[in-house]
Amino acid sequence: MYLKSAGIIATAAAALIAAGCQGTSNSAGSNSTTGPTSPPAAARATAAVNSPKGNVQTALATGPVGKPGSHNFVAHGLYATGWSAGSARKMDSLIKIIHETGLNSIVIDIKDSDGCVTYYTPDVPLAVSIGACFKKPDENRASNIDATLKKLKAAHIHVIGRVACFNDPILAKKRPDWAIRSKNGGVWHGRSGHAWVDPTVKALWKYDVDLAEDAIKRGFDEIQWDYVRFPSDGNTRLCVYHQNISHDRAWSVIAAYLNYAYKRLAKYNVPISADIFGLTGTAKSDMGIGQKINPIADNVDLISPMVYPSHFAHGEYHMPNPNTQPYKTVLLSLRDAKKRIADTHCTIRPWLQAFSLFGVHYGPEQVLAELKAVRDNHLGQFLCWNAGNKYDILKAALQSTEGKKLLAQIEANNNPIDHKTKGANTNVIAEK
Repeated sequence: MYLKSAGIIATAAAALIAAGCQGTSNSAGSNSTTGPTSPPAAARATAAVNSPKGNVQTALATGPVGKPGSHNFVAHGLYATGWSAGSARKMDSLIKIIHETGLNSIVIDIKDSDGCVTYYTPDVPLAVSIGACFKKPDENRASNIDATLKKLKAAHIHVIGRVACFNDPILAKKRPDWAIRSKNGGVWHGRSGHAWVDPTVKALWKYDVDLAEDAIKRGFDEIQWDYVRFPSDGNTRLCVYHQNISHDRAWSVIAAYLNYAYKRLAKYNVPISADIFGLTGTAKSDMGIGQKINPIADNVDLISPMVYPSHFAHGEYHMPNPNTQPYKTVLLSLRDAKKRIADTHCTIRPWLQAFSLFGVHYGPEQVLAELKAVRDNHLGQFLCWNAGNKYDILKAALQSTEGKKLLAQIEANNNPIDHKTKGANTNVIAEK
């Protein structure tokens, strides 16, 4: 299985790599370098595959903004690593930024893409047994996540728990029978050296959902799936999966996983979201990674396309370098995503770029351009990503006169989640 590409851009950037699951770190950096599920270095795929439609035919509803944790809550937020969640000083700083800018939400790692679980989870024994977290509080990235959640609740902040699903080198190492194998023998490794677990192995699905369930019980208001896909970077032609899937049917496995997860978590009545590549709104195929926008939208409440301009290939949308045109790139990408999921109850809440990459400087002006694109697509929600949790440019943008006006206009768009029929559409699921 591999990603068909019409053009290639580099995805590697100077990484803010966390110091492993155990020990302390002075860095807030995430193992994800430039955003959740750093997108593949590719232009849009060209293979045409019919996109299955859901059984929901209702457009997005509008309504009042709910309280944190409710299904009609409209989130404007930023990302925090597990290390940040474990630092009282850093959390106080992020809470201050949220309050000073009019934001209301924070995304915190439950499990990052290095396989590390942020805090000790005795009710998820697999996490402990494989060394993803530790019994001694100080050996985890956050020694007291419950205190962190209590502080965020007191500040009236909506807390979203991020779970990096199939990019899990710890689980792959400890359970090689669950790992993607290589045609050359042994476990397959991607460009970064990470091993992945195989999405076609149903036995491993329980682990991430168990972590999500534990997080909800602790007080997380929402679950966000990341790396909910097959790998894209490295020599994916060598990948061998436990179940044979054609290159254009990987989406059915991902949809089945999301359907399973949604049904298991339904009793908790919390929003469920998924991070997806920005190209999913344009590509007609699943790009070989299993991300096809409609089947994903049919099985979550919200989708978060990562519409970072730095992650679009030169020439995409007929722009020489989309990274230098944040307004147009985000505008067109979100426009396409909206068209594709118009017949679902899923809400679009994009990830926006709050970092510089590939030699293009991003400051308040570029962030404001992205926010204008959100507003002009009549979307009411957004999240901002910076792997090091450094949000000076975001703060400057939102505290400007123009930024305050934009945030008010985005809030007025207000498209909360319609939760009634999510997870019910099983007609697009190919049983594996």
